Amino acid sequence: MNATLFLQKGQGLLARQPRNVLIDAQLHFPVTEKVLRPDSFVHGGVVSDAVDNALADASGSACGMPVITFAFKINYDQPVIGEWLIARPGDGF
Repeated sequence: MNATLFLQKGQGLLARQPRNVLIDAQLHFPVTEKVLRPDSFVHGGVVSDAVDNALADASGSACGMPVITFAFKINYDQPVIGEWLIARPGDGF
């Protein structure tokens, strides 16, 4: 499968998941009031969802087939603040 076809396939899969938008091989999650904690930080569950989706997309790309996440662990280093939560390869996300 060539890169363009793979990107189109990924965009189609993510389009069916309204919380995700695939932009230039990055997952972008808009930060809205619905995902904020009372202290205005992004809820850890939203961060976890971004990691899970990025992990599954990267793994599926490497394996050449759809995959699911079996398990992962997150050590939260600092709070997420801003307008977008962005997961991209190489960020140590």
